Amino acid sequence: MTKQVLNRAREANLKFNAKKCRIRQEEVPYVGHVLSKGGLKPDSEKIHAAQELQPPQSTKELKSFLGFIQYLAKFMPPWLLKLHH
Repeated sequence: MTKQVLNRAREANLKFNAKKCRIRQEEVPYVGHVLSKGGLKPDSEKIHAAQELQPPQSTKELKSFLGFIQYLAKFMPPWLLKLHH
């Protein structure tokens, strides 16, 4: 499989940085996510950061908080996202 990936990369004229390449990894962190054969999940550092968040004190902080929640929402079950009156 690795050989096929490297051949396809060569065909597409892609180059890899040997210092940054990790081969045969179970999970790979990528842009705040963790990619694995089981799919996409949030980075544990992001989950820890969410647990440590303080309530927003300004409009700017509120916008930042809402963006962060939007990021996490894709990993939450749909029933958790429904609002109840």
